[in-house]
Amino acid sequence: MENPKIKLYFHFSHKEHFVYERETYDCSVLFINVSGSFQYRINNSALATVNPGEIVYCPPFCSFWRKVLSPVELHMIKFDGELPKRTYTINSRIREDLNAVSHIRFWDATEDNPLLIHYLSDIFYTLALKPNSVSAAPIIRYMNENYCSPIGNAELCEFLHCSEVSLISQVRALTGKTPHQYINEKRIEYAKELLLSADNPIAEISAFCGFEDPLYFSKAFKRHTGMSPSGFKSKYKI
Repeated sequence: MENPKIKLYFHFSHKEHFVYERETYDCSVLFINVSGSFQYRINNSALATVNPGEIVYCPPFCSFWRKVLSPVELHMIKFDGELPKRTYTINSRIREDLNAVSHIRFWDATEDNPLLIHYLSDIFYTLALKPNSVSAAPIIRYMNENYCSPIGNAELCEFLHCSEVSLISQVRALTGKTPHQYINEKRIEYAKELLLSADNPIAEISAFCGFEDPLYFSKAFKRHTGMSPSGFKSKYKI
């Protein structure tokens, strides 16, 4: 989206309930959920839950039903224009934009605030980027570069400065997998290369690929490929 016309911005630092259970807006609305959770339904769609780090886009003239499940920190932006219909989450760039404007509780188009408009516009720019390459996302690059190390969700959360729920949501939105599943698959693919190109013991290959337990490596390898590491090596090594 280019140059969206931003009409209104709210920041709710601790919202325990919505004033109205259902609303219909004459413009597009973003609900950017930093913490807490709420349920929502757009028109007659299935009921869904919004967790920390997730973003809901409601197109204009749609019935939006919502209910707070646990107190939320929520950024709400009304704007003219439309976004592509896909899953959106808070990434590190959007989080920086939100931090820059979170001291503002309310703004509307009658006020002159170029800095606020700059940060909000950057959020729309980031959301509208086409996901041409999943590997371009910082968290995916980080996992691709470090999967041979013993990294887990705690380190990944520290890298993103987010909660574990938000981490899993963001990685699942990008890859369709949890961080653990994504890292294990990268490790298995590397293990397959080593099994066919090196003569190291399987326990050493397991360690090279980031598996601390050779037994777990064998089980994960068999679950992924349908055969044991030694069986794979015997069948495919020339």
